[in-house]
Amino acid sequence: MGYYFLTTCCVYMTNIKELLGSNIKAQRRNLGISQAKLAEMVDMATNYLGLIEGGKKFPSADMIERIAVALGIDSPDLFTISPVQQEWKEYILSKMNDLIGEEMKSFQSGKIKFITKIVNNHDKENKESESEKFCDSSS
Repeated sequence: MGYYFLTTCCVYMTNIKELLGSNIKAQRRNLGISQAKLAEMVDMATNYLGLIEGGKKFPSADMIERIAVALGIDSPDLFTISPVQQEWKEYILSKMNDLIGEEMKSFQSGKIKFITKIVNNHDKENKESESEKFCDSSS
C-alpha cells in the first residue's frame, strides 16, 4: 500500500524546464565553470542562464545546442535523469516508505490502546452495574 501511494503521489522532476536547468547546473558545476563563464561561452546574459538553471526559462533549440557543446555533452543528455538523480529518488522513496510504515505502526498501536481503554472502561462499568444489582437484590 505505502509504495503505491508514494509512486502515485510523489512529485518527480517532470517539468522539462526544471530538468534541463538542473542538468545544465550540475554539469557546469562538475566542470568547475561559473555561471558567468558559461554564459560568456554561449553568448548569453548571465542572469538569463540563471533563469534557465532555475527552471524559469526555456532556451531555444540553438541555445540548447550551444550550451551542450560548451559543456562537452550531447544535447539529449541535458534532458535525461542521471543515475545519481535516480538513486536519490529511490533513496527518498525508501525513506518515505519507512517513515510512513513507522507512522502506521504508531497509529495502529494508538488505535489498539484506545480500543482497549474503551473495552476496559466498558467492562469496569458493567462490573459496577452487576455489583449494584447484586447489592439491590440482597436487601
